[in-house]
Amino acid sequence: MSRAFSSESLPRTRSGVGTGSREESASTKEVEPPLRFHRNGGSSDPNPRPLAQRLLWFAALWLGGIGTVSIVAFGLRLWIAPK
Repeated sequence: MSRAFSSESLPRTRSGVGTGSREESASTKEVEPPLRFHRNGGSSDPNPRPLAQRLLWFAALWLGGIGTVSIVAFGLRLWIAPK
């Protein structure tokens, strides 16, 4: 059974026009941001986490970053320091 070529077999963009190839070009693909924010500055999450929990996460990530930089700096100092 043979199948005739038709425009229905072509992939379609959002405008409904076929591209003529199996893959769309990167310029025609729409990329959505990973998070959406409302215009008033709030996120779309209906139940945001409590302020205390968010502040604890912020402090933990900040301390982790400072600790990592300190360990790397100390390691470089030991490696470079004259013996």
